[in-house]
Amino acid sequence: MKFQFDKGKKRRHVEGYNCVSYGVDDQIDLSAKEYMEIGFDFYLDDMNEEAIESFLRSIGLGSVESMRHLGQVYERQNHLEKAYFWYLEGSLNEDPKALDELGRLYKNGIYVPKNKKRAFQLWNLSKKLIRNRKCHR
Repeated sequence: MKFQFDKGKKRRHVEGYNCVSYGVDDQIDLSAKEYMEIGFDFYLDDMNEEAIESFLRSIGLGSVESMRHLGQVYERQNHLEKAYFWYLEGSLNEDPKALDELGRLYKNGIYVPKNKKRAFQLWNLSKKLIRNRKCHR
C-alpha cells in the first residue's frame, strides 16, 4: 500500500489500514479525515471494498466529503444506483463537488435520464454554495 498523505502520521495510517482490512474496531480513535485519507489510499490502489469501508467509517464520524468519494468508488464498480445515492446524500449535505458529480450524471444520462437543464441547475447550485462559503469567511 502506498501512503499518499502526511508521512508523519504513517503509523496511524497503518493502524487504520489494519482496522479496515481486518474488520476490527478502531483502538486509536482515528478521525473522519484520517479514515478519508486511508480510503483514498485504498481507492488509488484499486482496493474498492477497503475504500468503501474506510469511507463508511469516515461518514459515520461526520464526513460529508466522504459521501462523494464513496459515490466515486461505487461508480467505478458500475454500481450506479449506489453511486447516485451517495452523490445525492453529499448534495443534500451541501457538498458542492457532490452536486457537480450529480450534474455530470444528468448531463451524460448515467443512471438517470439525460437532462442538460437539470445538470446546469445542479452546477449553478454548486457555484452558489461555494460563493456563499467564501462570503461567510
